[in-house]
Amino acid sequence: MPGFVEGLRLKNLLFNLEGKISNKRYAIIGFTLMLCKYIIDALIIYYYTLEFWSPLDYLSPFAVIGKSSATQAPSLLYLVMMFWALPFIWMGLNLTQKRLVDAGKSPWYAILFFVPFINYVLMLTLCFLPSVNTPDSILKKSTTFNISLRSGLIGIITGTVIFICSMWASVYLYNSYGSALFIVTPVLVGLTSSYTLNFNRPTTKTSSVVHTMFTLLLICGVLVLFALEGLICLILAYPIAITLGGMGALFGHYLSRISAPKNTAYSFLVIPFAFLVAVNIDHNAPVDKVSSISSSIEISASREIVWEEFINFKEIETEPAWYFKLGIAYPTKARLVGTGVGATRYCEFSTGAFVEPITTWEYPSLIQFDVISQPQPLQEWSPYGEIYAPHLDNYFRSVKGEFKIEKLANGNTLITGTTWYINEMQPTMYWNFFADQIISKIHDRVLKQIKTQAELTSF
Repeated sequence: MPGFVEGLRLKNLLFNLEGKISNKRYAIIGFTLMLCKYIIDALIIYYYTLEFWSPLDYLSPFAVIGKSSATQAPSLLYLVMMFWALPFIWMGLNLTQKRLVDAGKSPWYAILFFVPFINYVLMLTLCFLPSVNTPDSILKKSTTFNISLRSGLIGIITGTVIFICSMWASVYLYNSYGSALFIVTPVLVGLTSSYTLNFNRPTTKTSSVVHTMFTLLLICGVLVLFALEGLICLILAYPIAITLGGMGALFGHYLSRISAPKNTAYSFLVIPFAFLVAVNIDHNAPVDKVSSISSSIEISASREIVWEEFINFKEIETEPAWYFKLGIAYPTKARLVGTGVGATRYCEFSTGAFVEPITTWEYPSLIQFDVISQPQPLQEWSPYGEIYAPHLDNYFRSVKGEFKIEKLANGNTLITGTTWYINEMQPTMYWNFFADQIISKIHDRVLKQIKTQAELTSF
């Protein structure tokens, strides 16, 4: 029974926003959580990639969300590790705001937990700040939990303004689709909309989260209505937006009910400060490493026939799958101008042509090429037809390709296609998951065409 009670206390300490924590306990628990997460992450990545993650990779509370080192790991691992990081983000945010309250500071400063580098300055400072005498319970008590239409509308407007300003600054001013836009901004939208909703007339936590989800959905509608973004990418971004926005909503619900410290008026300035620092870090960050994805297919034909059919690739007559019809670029045909190293391969997609000069020509086993020009990766869906979204221009780009042809013991041939690409959109693990799925489907379409041609020739 004592163990159960202690476990319940620890759960409340880590996940319940109410309460305080001393500097010593904050340091011990915080360091323990960081160490446990680092060890588990590092072991998983080393198991799949034989790559060592340094503790220096964790200079951000959402470091693993943004990393892309797991290039040889299963694609699903990207999402698993990203969502595995979310509880630790919540615990870190929760402990930080509790420590701020215990030190007599505004819990609004906990927003800085999401700002790389500054977050560690904040956490280190909180490890030394002494406790001050504050009431054990600082929540405003309310017997009514009714949603005010006026407060709800103001909350929606506040969250929408926050998002539009953040998107303008990140995308059009700093040319960045980084963590400031996809991680910090949803948290700020959830926090501000929920805080405004609950400020005069407290609602329930569930109502606050639902209100934030609706606000984010409405923001998506505004972006489509004003042709600022297409539907496909908004659908892909919405799951992570509502997850992080939900965290912000819970925190905003809590902040709206606490007794305001003397410095609360100035605390609101932490919102633009946190975003501007985060977006500047995104803008000046080096381009992340190249990722790769491979696909294979077994063909009942000799290597020589497979090689020839690859070189003489015909137009794909197979109907594109439903997901390609949504607007994702898909291959239709390819042609080769010249032979050997120095020849150029033109791979025609539904949105245009990839230009791929041959760099390796090893008949009949290996052909490699660079990618010096490529079309847009998709045609965004919009009621206005074709629209321009900045992320379609080189934020995701292929840099190299390869086809390896191997003879199998049963006399068949295995052909493996590999694409190397760079993704400049954050969180890297989140967007790399979708990139890997799409590239794999593109590989399958090409490899099945080669298989069809080679087996027809062989028989």
